[in-house]
Amino acid sequence: MIQIGRRDNHYSYIRCIDDLEEFNRLEKTLKKINDKFFDTKYQTWVCDTKSAERIVEVFSKPNINVDLKLQPYLYQLQCLDACINKNAKLIHLSCGAGKTPCALMLYKYLRDNNMLSGQGVIVVKATLKSQWLSEVSKFTDYNASIIDTYKSVTSSIQSKIKSREKKMKSLIKDSAVENKDKIAKLDNEINELKKDASNGFVKLFNNDYDLLILNFETLDDPVVKDILKKQKIDFWFIDEIDNIKDPDTKRSKNLAEFNNAKFKFGATATPIRKNPVDLYGVFHFLKPDLFPNRNAFELRYTKKYFGRIVGSQNEDELSNIITPFIFSRTFEEISDQLPQQVVIQKYCELSPAQLRMHKKLMTEVQLFKEEQETMAQRFTQSQLRNNAEYERLNGNIVARQTFAQMLADSEDLLKASESSLSKQYLTGTKSS
Repeated sequence: MIQIGRRDNHYSYIRCIDDLEEFNRLEKTLKKINDKFFDTKYQTWVCDTKSAERIVEVFSKPNINVDLKLQPYLYQLQCLDACINKNAKLIHLSCGAGKTPCALMLYKYLRDNNMLSGQGVIVVKATLKSQWLSEVSKFTDYNASIIDTYKSVTSSIQSKIKSREKKMKSLIKDSAVENKDKIAKLDNEINELKKDASNGFVKLFNNDYDLLILNFETLDDPVVKDILKKQKIDFWFIDEIDNIKDPDTKRSKNLAEFNNAKFKFGATATPIRKNPVDLYGVFHFLKPDLFPNRNAFELRYTKKYFGRIVGSQNEDELSNIITPFIFSRTFEEISDQLPQQVVIQKYCELSPAQLRMHKKLMTEVQLFKEEQETMAQRFTQSQLRNNAEYERLNGNIVARQTFAQMLADSEDLLKASESSLSKQYLTGTKSS
């Protein structure tokens, strides 16, 4: 057990009793704190109060649990406690820290404790839908369904309908009177096929499934949105919620149509505090009553020059407002709870066409980096952090590095990517 006590106005003492494993964790954590010393008289560590309070927060064992197939880590239970009992909405964990179990723990806890009835929606990147589907069965006994667009799911039936419609037009053109029986038959077949398409699609949403998994772009489909609104689903979990940080994008506006749901959570591994408007976009979905007016928000927390946002202001005030709704753990704070990382090197054989495309991608990355280096000579680091052009260049670099990874793995990932830009790097090489 970790104990903390105030020593004076600036320092607190901290000690660990009765738990060797926790003592070893505390020792590792204290090594990362510069402002500390060991009080030999009282046999306690002394450090600044803010660091001491953070240590207790990270080490505390919450009085909450949920029955999963695999035992959650301490920080995942702390996440559950923060979201259920402390009104946290945004989960910030490093890559590989297990945001999926956090989402499933939340849904299961709410269901088990009769705080929620019915289905939940999980929104993820298109390339991660299958992975989330397998994770649902790995951690729970819930059934999940992957939701694609109406056009995608019913494509084979739609081709049959078009074929019959073409035949029917031809018969009408030849002689509507003479071919009336054939036309009537085709018309009946078309109507039956339309019913089959509609019924088959709606089945993907039925109550046999506890969780519906879809990607951001699926919400562009008015048929999907209409069904979800009729279902009145009260649990939404958005993975990589930084994808909706820009409130003017389609994906952000689509999700905002569901921001009246009772339980809404988001997860990210990316810090999103650089641009205040990014925070507005995220919290407009997670907690719309926090900043009900965008104009008032921008007036209070952004700096503008000729209508363009060039910086931020009142940062401490904004941080104080949003911090209670964020659960955050750094990799350093949780690394000792995670299993040892195992790296398995695998080599991918690229086709000649893929090698040429890889070279093109790396050339583009280098050009964008050179542009950034030129900007770095003209602006300070603080100015670059709030420079839209520098951020655009950075986004282009990260995108092309990601596309290069997809190219080496499978071009199916490029096809499934939400980015229209990714399609420019297809070579037609089949996955090995």
